[in-house]
Amino acid sequence: MNLLFLPSEAPSILRQDTISYYSMIDLILYIILMFLYCGCSFVLTMSLISWMKRRSVLLDHGIPLIGGVAIVVTNLLIYYFPRVVFFCDYPINRLMVIDFWGVLVLIAGLYDDWKGSSVLQKFIWQSILALGLLLSGIHFYIPAIGENWSFILGFFWIVGLTNAFNLLDVSDGICSAVSFAVTIGVACLAFSAGVMDVFSYTLFLSASLAGFLFFNMPPAKAYLGNAGSHFLGFIFAGLTLILINDVPKVSMGLAVVMIFWLPILETMWLISLRLKKGINPFHKSPDHLALKFIGHGFHAWQVMLMMTGVAACFITAGILFYKFYTFSIFLNVIVCLWICLINFFIIRFLLIRDQAGV
Repeated sequence: MNLLFLPSEAPSILRQDTISYYSMIDLILYIILMFLYCGCSFVLTMSLISWMKRRSVLLDHGIPLIGGVAIVVTNLLIYYFPRVVFFCDYPINRLMVIDFWGVLVLIAGLYDDWKGSSVLQKFIWQSILALGLLLSGIHFYIPAIGENWSFILGFFWIVGLTNAFNLLDVSDGICSAVSFAVTIGVACLAFSAGVMDVFSYTLFLSASLAGFLFFNMPPAKAYLGNAGSHFLGFIFAGLTLILINDVPKVSMGLAVVMIFWLPILETMWLISLRLKKGINPFHKSPDHLALKFIGHGFHAWQVMLMMTGVAACFITAGILFYKFYTFSIFLNVIVCLWICLINFFIIRFLLIRDQAGV
């Protein structure tokens, strides 16, 4: 959204006043649209809960798995519908490409929620959709490793992040709350880098998540399901590929990794623990960070707030790292130490409690 179209020869004082005026209009419109997204997501989730309970469809212990549907339909209705209706020649852009493949991820996830899919089946459809996204032009290029390795890295980033958010969705509110924090972080990063289409999209996505989060907080009245968590991970992967491609700097790549460090940490924790126990790392086990905390006596509310708080620390570190990367080596060292200390204390706490048998 950009209402600013000013002739370059306009007087500087007039231009500054006009910029301030239009910036205020932009801000008001953003706030109105965010409330609209949040309200639409809230009403849609409430309607779907009622409808699915009456029909007994896609229920997990009586709780509807409709989070992904509510978020996607909110985006399609509010983000695209007015553009298509009022601007018939509205061009296909890169966000539409991401959403197209994201909707296919949602459909595959809904089938998984309904019928169940094996690990191999999930990997196949995730790989096909990841390749589809990359071949549609949503990718990045890292000169140091070349085009082919950049493509392969992009593939593993998409598949890995898609599954990382699915692994995070094991307790009420955690995945949606962390996703809400991540969307705010990505929006801040995109705004700092001047990638305004990603900024707008993630800001509105956060509003959609806020509307659903009301029903997903403990005790949950609705779940994201595999469809919702896979969709969010896939969309985040696509948006970050755009950021890294538009701002090909080391600081952007590292900032993105920091923002998503909690789901990455969760995935690495699970894989290492399952391998240590001699379990196939792709098979389910009760070793998730959230389940460990709940097993040690924490309430679901406490775990949700704790995980979201940790994610917020990583997100803040990522934004600060990008913002001050070229200005202060000392600050960069502090940010990296901050992340290392959080990781250390989380893992140390869980290992000590496990060894003590608490």
